Amino acid sequence: MLRRTALIVALVGCEAPAPPPPGPPPPARAPVLRIGRGQPVTILPAVAIAGRDRDVLQLPTVWQVPGAARAVIYGTVGDHEVAIELVDIDRGIVVWRDRKTCAGPLVGVTETRAICADAKGTHALDLATGAVDWETTEPFVAIDGDRVAIAGIGAISIRGAGDGDELAHVALPPGVLGTSVLATCSVHEVFGLDPDGKLLRIVDAPPGAKTRTIAAWALPARELVKLEPCSGASVLVATREPGGLEQLAAYARDTGKPTATIAGVTGWWPARDGSDRIEVATALGVASYRRDLATSEPTALPPLGELLASRGERRLVRATPLTAALVDLGGVRAYLPFGELGGALGDTAMVAASWQGTASETVHRRLLPTAQGPRPTATPPLPARVPLAPAAELRDLPEPIALDESRAIAHPGSALAAVADVALDPADPTALYALAIEREIDDLTGGGVARADLAAGAWRWHRADGCGNGAPIGLAVTHAAIACGARTSRGAASVRATTRDGVRAWDWRGDGLDTIAGGGDLVALGAGDRLTLLDARDGRTLGELASDDGTAVRAAIVARGDQTWLASYERGAIALRQPLANMAPSDTIEVAGVVRALLASGDGIVVELEDGDGYRIELRGPHARAIPALGMAFRASGELVTAQGPGGALYGAARPVVVARPLPVLPSRPPALPVEGAPLSTPVPMPPIVGSAWQYALFALDGGLVARNDYALAPPIVPVAARAPMAPLVVTHGEAGSRIALVLDARTGDPLRRVRLPDAAPVFATVVDGKPIVGIVAATPLRIVSF
Repeated sequence: MLRRTALIVALVGCEAPAPPPPGPPPPARAPVLRIGRGQPVTILPAVAIAGRDRDVLQLPTVWQVPGAARAVIYGTVGDHEVAIELVDIDRGIVVWRDRKTCAGPLVGVTETRAICADAKGTHALDLATGAVDWETTEPFVAIDGDRVAIAGIGAISIRGAGDGDELAHVALPPGVLGTSVLATCSVHEVFGLDPDGKLLRIVDAPPGAKTRTIAAWALPARELVKLEPCSGASVLVATREPGGLEQLAAYARDTGKPTATIAGVTGWWPARDGSDRIEVATALGVASYRRDLATSEPTALPPLGELLASRGERRLVRATPLTAALVDLGGVRAYLPFGELGGALGDTAMVAASWQGTASETVHRRLLPTAQGPRPTATPPLPARVPLAPAAELRDLPEPIALDESRAIAHPGSALAAVADVALDPADPTALYALAIEREIDDLTGGGVARADLAAGAWRWHRADGCGNGAPIGLAVTHAAIACGARTSRGAASVRATTRDGVRAWDWRGDGLDTIAGGGDLVALGAGDRLTLLDARDGRTLGELASDDGTAVRAAIVARGDQTWLASYERGAIALRQPLANMAPSDTIEVAGVVRALLASGDGIVVELEDGDGYRIELRGPHARAIPALGMAFRASGELVTAQGPGGALYGAARPVVVARPLPVLPSRPPALPVEGAPLSTPVPMPPIVGSAWQYALFALDGGLVARNDYALAPPIVPVAARAPMAPLVVTHGEAGSRIALVLDARTGDPLRRVRLPDAAPVFATVVDGKPIVGIVAATPLRIVSF
């Protein structure tokens, strides 16, 4: 399906702006293969939002208007200009857009006002007209219902959100800053943090006190995630636990005494039945609790995650990183593709967006499933399984050695700033390409491309203009050319192609670029949720794909002889097509679950599902083989499929054994009776666990296990991607300043050597004349150093 898209890539066009992409590709055929054992998702039709300017909001934040099928959306447009707009979710129209009032973020939405804040103060927009209703120069600190708190010196001003009139001027206890206020439940009750990070309930002081307000109670609030203090007799406090989960605690409003605590909370939200209860999700499922958390009742909901949107009885709740559950009083209505960070619900549609990532992130609108459709039957849905690593040998690692640069292959005067990427030529393992940066990149400068001949030990050519202007995205090597992608600070994208002989081939320009990939005669460009496909021979646009969940399109390019295939995950299935033959899909593979990643692997692809299963699919057939690993991160690496994840426990030094000497028997005591069965030895205590190893499993293309080993490596741990078939495997580990490369035998996983590396230098591994070569490509100047 062709519309917006995202994935790995960016490429081609002409000197002039690229022509509009062709229409949608032909519909997919009936599935010829089925993989997976998870819960299928309900694919939602994507629909447009009308009434926008030419510029769409980038990196948008979505706020539901309470009680209405409308959303207020905040983001940037054009040259990072801030804009706020009101969208009618069901009608799919922009009611109004404001591009002048706020230079800062949206901080709250009431039934009638949108509140934003910037360095100039606090501003309220009327939702009916989009006009500024009131504003103040004081900074915003909190919003609760129709109350907006504005910071002053040692005090806060509580104002009505509707008209901006001051409801109260609250002096704060000594040491409490106005900017540390978190909530105003009334003009007589305020919650904030003291300088030590404790949560305070601030109330009116009793008669005769020296101050107007006092802290009624204080309690520790480390890693505070969410505070809900203004409903009922309990204050709800969510804090972050080690491991990322939340702990939810209830405290008596009057005394601050804890009433109950729930650990391992994955999400919580107002009860669907409209009562004052809350529903709390953990790994065991969802239960309904009184607000004091003292008693609970089970629900029929499976384990779920954070709340994404709420309206009426419906809740949109995270199920997995790439899916959400639409929940109502009857339970789970549907599992939906949803990779965004948040959204808002209407009656017949929803909007969703992510405010983190790149400028290619935009707002998506999708139609909701009808109430008459069947409900899911599988529970739990699409479980995000913990990696299951079988026991493996912990390998001894050689001591790291220094990098020997005495035989470096240098290109003086090049890469004076950095090397941003390297790529090996699949058709020639002796050819290596480097993306060289000569100076600090801006919108008027770009990187260059150089080719090295590893067999001859020399650089063949270097084009200083091998990339367009802007920040380099990466290199893509195809049969016809080497393409370099770049993006300016304003989002203008370019791809410049150079032939293998160093001759400039073609240029493409477009909007937005996050990733670039290539293979055969195809270049794929990812921007947000769009994937644009280019003919690598001339830069012609072949088509565009869109993801169903707002994240990058999962796709892989496979070169088979003179044919180039694209495997892409769309509409809940994997489509196999030849983009250079009118994008017509030849086969479709049904997926019971959700695809997390697609990787090219020889003449086939590796499919990683979100529930932890992995498959390798041979395109000839096609036929699938399950990879015997669960929950691991899969990679396609030449003639291997690798899986990585946490391994076994790492133990520290054993604690010393302390043998207690018997006390002497005093004469006044009776003689000690003999002890039968006295121990003949003293047990050695188990040494402490200090962490977990990193496991690396190697599989043949038919799914057979080649090797499985554990290694004690310091994070971050990154397997090197630039590797030719039959070359050693390389894994880098360690923080900046202590980066080390571990070289492994690809047949056994045996550690061969460890080498200390400079920071940021890309690593490669290949085979030249039957001899394995491992090395880095470093800058200042451009040089290849083998180790």
